[in-house]
Amino acid sequence: MDWLDHKYIGLASSHLSLFKRKNNLYNFRCPYCGDSKKSRTKARGYIVESKGKAFFKCHNCGVSTTLHKLLQHINIDLADQFKAEKFKDKHGDALRPKLIDVIPDITSTAKPVFIKYSPLKTLKKVSQLRPDHPVKQYVQKRLIPSNFHHKLFYAPKFKEWVNSFIPNKFDLETPDEPRLVIPLLDSYGNLIGLQGRNFSKKGLRYITIIVDESKPKVYGLDHTDIKKLTYVFEGPIDSMFIPNSLAMSGADCLHSLQQIGIEQSNVVMCYDNEPRNAEICKRIGKVIDLGFKVLLWPPHIKQKDVNDMVVTGIKPVDIKLIIDNNTFCGLEAKMRFATWRKC
Repeated sequence: MDWLDHKYIGLASSHLSLFKRKNNLYNFRCPYCGDSKKSRTKARGYIVESKGKAFFKCHNCGVSTTLHKLLQHINIDLADQFKAEKFKDKHGDALRPKLIDVIPDITSTAKPVFIKYSPLKTLKKVSQLRPDHPVKQYVQKRLIPSNFHHKLFYAPKFKEWVNSFIPNKFDLETPDEPRLVIPLLDSYGNLIGLQGRNFSKKGLRYITIIVDESKPKVYGLDHTDIKKLTYVFEGPIDSMFIPNSLAMSGADCLHSLQQIGIEQSNVVMCYDNEPRNAEICKRIGKVIDLGFKVLLWPPHIKQKDVNDMVVTGIKPVDIKLIIDNNTFCGLEAKMRFATWRKC
């Protein structure tokens, strides 16, 4: 089996009951016959390697087929993606078929949105920092896309800077610290608020400052089209890797989503991959009950969030594919959620 076989078997794992892997052997309940109706623990479907290729075989119903046909049976979109990537891998870029567009179009130039609120103008953008600056190196280490570097700022004395436009917000007798500043802007470029991210393991990781309490507390309104399918993440940095994404600011984001007027059918709620976190489970359960589409990460994903996945080598385009193939709603979401919580 080549790397693409393993990749798409992993992507299909959320559709396969009792899925497990041992080296080049994959085992799960057969999606054709459903395996034993008397025993829910029997799994007699296998993906094996033969002459360098992946084949499916069920030792209950006897179905024997290729990996591509197995994918067609369980998820036609996943099968099409698999076929396209196989073609590209074999023939190269010159002959590749048209792939489903999961990369933002950078050939057209949108009308620029300018940051209008003056406090940000007193700070340096990350894009303006020299290559050996610790903050520049931190942002690059986290693999934050370069097209966001001009939207991130560096505050060498964060508390002092905040106090310059919100008097007495912080007690300056306590130690100050440098922070990465992530602005929350509305669609016109006006400052709603900001998040300050520290660079050490001490103290609060994020400090959220709201400048205009009347505005929705959401990151990404200045570069997201809410009329299209929109992914809503817990953190701004995670949202930077997935096209057309917003990020929550605060525990109750549903009111903010109502404020911006986004259609519920256009929203995919993407929480961190922490099934043992009671608060996250509570939020997921709530949005499922309200009828939202929700991402439930498959078992083979062990990283906590999107940024961790990117840092460990998973490409953003593949992460989006995982998200799209593991988004559920209604009764199916409730069933998947019950399984996810046990991971």
